[in-house]
Amino acid sequence: MDLKERLEDAVLARRNLNHYSIYDLGAGVVGKRCHDEDKARNEYHYGTFLKEQGVAVPKMHEIVQYTERILKGEVITWFIIMERIEGGNISSLRNAQRREAERQYRRELEKVLDLGICPVDSDYGGNSLFCEESDKLYLIDFECWHNPKNREELNQFYRRIRRDFLIFKS
Repeated sequence: MDLKERLEDAVLARRNLNHYSIYDLGAGVVGKRCHDEDKARNEYHYGTFLKEQGVAVPKMHEIVQYTERILKGEVITWFIIMERIEGGNISSLRNAQRREAERQYRRELEKVLDLGICPVDSDYGGNSLFCEESDKLYLIDFECWHNPKNREELNQFYRRIRRDFLIFKS
């Protein structure tokens, strides 16, 4: 069964995980429902690029257009098929493990900024998962990320990360 067939099976069986838009496709793969085609393409683009640049993100497999049948007809939905990351929020961690996750979070976001990408909506450890088993943090959810219009926009994100890191320490 290919990934698109596995996605259809998971959606029909409602095998969604902790979040309504993430579906378990088995074999370490998930399908993430996106708001629209542009957001799906944006997330896939940044996820693929960041992975190639050595940033800790899930491996992107493909973008899938899926037609859902509803009472009044059909709705086109876009999904990204990607590696499943087992993990939790930084805020759920304690002591040394939390400090390690915070260190990795800052390091990975600084890599993103050094690549000239604005990690929109990544404040306070958001849009990350920490896998306790491997002791590794992954950045997730790039559908709103973008390249800055100017250097000042990028600098605002650098300042925000430094501020967030100070908040983590308190």
